Amino acid sequence: EIQHNLLPREMPLHPRYEFAGLMIPAREIGGDYYDILVSPNQNETLFAIGDVSGKGLPAGMVMVTARTIIHSVIRRLSELKEIVRELNSYLYYNSRNSATMRFMSLTCLKWSHDFNEFYYCGSGHGNLLVYRAATDEVEVIFTGGTILGIMPDISEYYSEGKLELNIGDSILMYTDGVTESMNLRGEQLEEEGLI
Repeated sequence: EIQHNLLPREMPLHPRYEFAGLMIPAREIGGDYYDILVSPNQNETLFAIGDVSGKGLPAGMVMVTARTIIHSVIRRLSELKEIVRELNSYLYYNSRNSATMRFMSLTCLKWSHDFNEFYYCGSGHGNLLVYRAATDEVEVIFTGGTILGIMPDISEYYSEGKLELNIGDSILMYTDGVTESMNLRGEQLEEEGLI
């Protein structure tokens, strides 16, 4: 209940876009994270999705910490690289002496409300899937980057890019909890099945 209360309770309202989010933990608590944050000036929205290494309460605690940092730094930083750098630094310096180090994959998207452009920054999380209505196909966007918390400085491993949406297009951000889910025969869905 505590973890679910930390997830977005309301989706931003916009005349041209619709937003949705869902998390179903494999256990009672987990390290998956997603968030949708409107900037203080109300003209940009940050979308974040991540996954902390491990399961259970320790992973959930790191997820809560990451959420707190992102909510804090977005008030003073607008560049995705800066937000990711701050989060990486905190995770590294606060877990390097722990019995079990915790790492986190993350993908952030930033959208300016006046444009159909989405800027992304990848930190080892995986791909974005973009449904293109005009061609009825799914485009796979490799976000790249390196996992957060494994080294003090990740500046040379930043992965950034931009994508544009047209009418009817959709972006899907997801964790490996989706692609690793199994059917009754024990077969994983994988990205191909998700597409």
